[in-house]
Amino acid sequence: MTTLLNRQREHKLTDAMLTGLDLLVRHGSAMRYRAGWGFGSLNGPIIAPATMDALFDRGFARRRHASADVTKTGRDAHAEITGMLS
Repeated sequence: MTTLLNRQREHKLTDAMLTGLDLLVRHGSAMRYRAGWGFGSLNGPIIAPATMDALFDRGFARRRHASADVTKTGRDAHAEITGMLS
């Protein structure tokens, strides 16, 4: 049985990237703010711009004008890493 960390390493995701991917999957589209990427409010969770750029580069997220959402590849990777796939 593989651990969460081993599955995370297979996808070459840092802890920040995994957290950002998890937020995108759970909260939906993120909006671009000056401080980073958020979910409807600056009071909520914010994903750092460098973290989102890394998710874009790996194909786990896509830009849509001033927002971003998770791709199918990102959803599949998230499900595999968190153990939601059988």
